[in-house]
Amino acid sequence: MLVGFMGAGKTTVGRELARVLNWSFYDLDALIEGRTGRTVPALFAEQGESGFRKLEAESLRELLETLEDEPAAIALGGGAFVQETIRQIIRDHSASVVYLDVGLEEALRRCASAPGYRPLLQDRDRITLLYEERLPFYRTAHAVVQTDGKTPLAVAEEIASILQLSPGGQEAE
Repeated sequence: MLVGFMGAGKTTVGRELARVLNWSFYDLDALIEGRTGRTVPALFAEQGESGFRKLEAESLRELLETLEDEPAAIALGGGAFVQETIRQIIRDHSASVVYLDVGLEEALRRCASAPGYRPLLQDRDRITLLYEERLPFYRTAHAVVQTDGKTPLAVAEEIASILQLSPGGQEAE
């Protein structure tokens, strides 16, 4: 399970990790969009954040139940791991969690290319506050990997090393 702030590289690193380990990859936001036929920003606009978070929890629970013991890399949305319901689902499935730690400036730089797609990316003060509010939750992950200045492959290899994963091996999401 990959968690972190928007722009941390969860989806990009998740795909690379899955490739390196010969696992399946799932992006929770993409699964939700496929399931609903709506984009994340549209769901936020229509249902509010609380409605979206409920859908997020249901989707993660269903995904983990479908996977059973199949190893997979899963990228969560930036706010998912802040939700107690999501953390409980992860605990219930004994999934390992890796926090992709990105500095705020780097996150903002990475997100600048697609500002309309980030529903919570409104203004500098709000994004700084959001970043600071989420950090304590992210830091409860099983492992922390810095992503600033690293390639997705380097981050994926570091995750595999930290969690002692090998291609086709079990250990964790």
